[in-house]
Amino acid sequence: MSEFDKRLKAAAERYEEKPAGDITPGCSAELDRRVEDMLARGGETGKERIGMKTNESRKGRTKWTAIIAAAAVLALMTVVVAAAPVIRNYLNSRILQEGGAERLTEVPEGWIGIYTVEDLDAMRNDLWSNYILMEDLTFDPADFAEGGRFEGGWTPIGTEEDAFYGIFDGNGHVIQGLEVTDARLTREDLNPGRTSGRFVGKYVGLFGYCRLSGRYAEDGVTPILSGYIKNLGLEDGSVTAGYGPDDVGDRLFVGPVAGYSEYVIGCYAKNFEVYAEVTAPMRENDYHVLVSDEAAAVMGAPSGRDETVVNTTDYALVVGGVAGGAYLIDACWSDAAVTVHADPSNVPYDYIGGVCGITSACVTSYFNGSMDTGATTDRGACFVRENDVPHFLTAGTFDEITGRIQAAAETEDKGTWNMNMFMSFYCLKYAENAPDIGAASDNIVSPYYLAAKDLIADEIGDRVYVLDPEVKPIEYTELSDLISLAFPDGSFEDYCRENGIKYGTYYVYDMRKCGEWDKGAFDRAIWTENDDGLPVLRIFG
Repeated sequence: MSEFDKRLKAAAERYEEKPAGDITPGCSAELDRRVEDMLARGGETGKERIGMKTNESRKGRTKWTAIIAAAAVLALMTVVVAAAPVIRNYLNSRILQEGGAERLTEVPEGWIGIYTVEDLDAMRNDLWSNYILMEDLTFDPADFAEGGRFEGGWTPIGTEEDAFYGIFDGNGHVIQGLEVTDARLTREDLNPGRTSGRFVGKYVGLFGYCRLSGRYAEDGVTPILSGYIKNLGLEDGSVTAGYGPDDVGDRLFVGPVAGYSEYVIGCYAKNFEVYAEVTAPMRENDYHVLVSDEAAAVMGAPSGRDETVVNTTDYALVVGGVAGGAYLIDACWSDAAVTVHADPSNVPYDYIGGVCGITSACVTSYFNGSMDTGATTDRGACFVRENDVPHFLTAGTFDEITGRIQAAAETEDKGTWNMNMFMSFYCLKYAENAPDIGAASDNIVSPYYLAAKDLIADEIGDRVYVLDPEVKPIEYTELSDLISLAFPDGSFEDYCRENGIKYGTYYVYDMRKCGEWDKGAFDRAIWTENDDGLPVLRIFG
């Protein structure tokens, strides 16, 4: 049975009739493995893998019609809508709020202090540890010249294949004079075992690729959420990246702090130059999806369809003034000069933003620089992909969304099929106050429950649903189509805001087009103002 069929079968099994009061979800072992892998990877540090002890949940699939994943983007040049009071109470992430506005003067236990440029460079040798910057760092132009310590430019830390899974805390310090250049991605860099529908790209910044990771401390109980960058300032530097005839892959992500990092929190880029150029066509990917007779019989869905999904790349050139791409941008700003040279015929899709190129949630951030996008499009401060879905949902919102999906279909069978498909991509995680659920009660707090606290601006309750960490671009499109079916008037972002799900934008400004900002949205415990009357984080002094 293929992986696709297993997902369908698991979906069918999840809603078997259960005795009254039995809330234990039937779970796909494959999805459980995926999430546990994200929670318990030991990396190259030799740390012991500590697995979770929970139950999860899941369900099956829907139509696989041919889709051109054009990934329409909503350009956000100013704040889209004022957040409800509940959002203001939880607006900035737990990571930012709990960190406070004071620099640490001693390295926390279990962390590695960064005092020199050499220390910074050495992080690439251990991508799973947590680092804290204890001094401002300055690069000399000679460092990047012929014979210099970093001849030709800084090489980004972390790649898509070998990502940074630790935490980098800038601690309110600044790195000056950084010059980043991209290392060429060749065919030798490709993983021959890569499965169909998985893509390869270049990620260019101080960090190349940072992936969120939840795991447990050595006691097996204390949750740790890592794989993000916070409280870092970059000044008087540059990042340069290109895609040419000798390059392979279908992505180019460019940003001063990171090409891609799932969370970028409390960071800025000042007096920075960001340059990206594409001089050759980016590769597109086609692949097929086959629904077997067996799986279709289990789900009551049409079978035997072998349909080509064309142009499954839903992003190609992604450039931002702080980060190229992210899931969450929180409390970031940039006055960078962003320049892009690319013939649209070479770039299927382009996302050029003053703060971030592509994101799913952007909070209290602004752009006050310049953009020269040439034939590509200036998209404003921060973009939100429309064919995206929340990574975390409360039990109440999950139930309502799946109920709406079921009710929106033309027939009862189709509605059940659609609902099962959506549910198959989410795992159920429990909090510390979970009811008696057998083995799951041994799990004190899931690290992903902590992640949810950063992206759910309300009391979560004892359950949270976590999106499959290995969802592919075309699957995002399928899930997004179901949400559009459930919210045909386009009100899903509003629904998320009203129900405390951080999905979309909250107080995001393009200062080139609007000179005012809502001072009430920028928490005074975290923010202050500079001489120009613009918000800056207190931790930077």
